[in-house]
Amino acid sequence: MSLTCASTVITKHTLTRQHRDAFRDLWRRHLLGLKTHFPGFMLPSHHLAFHIYEGAEWFSVPRYWWAFPWEHLIGKLQKIPTNHIMGMQL
Repeated sequence: MSLTCASTVITKHTLTRQHRDAFRDLWRRHLLGLKTHFPGFMLPSHHLAFHIYEGAEWFSVPRYWWAFPWEHLIGKLQKIPTNHIMGMQL
């Protein structure tokens, strides 16, 4: 539940200091729950997510600077059948 709440808080259209603090607290609770129920299941991305707090402070709302739209576009481009030859039609 903490992960869902943290995601909801951090993806709001506007973020206050209280929202950022709530995200950090909810994310910490989520990781403590993972550590309790699944010992040994800690990934570098779990630590990296704590830096979303600073990113939200420095760059505003994460939806304006996250990479998902670009990753989605790259995925679509990778599925185009090119036979790895640029500039030729199939």
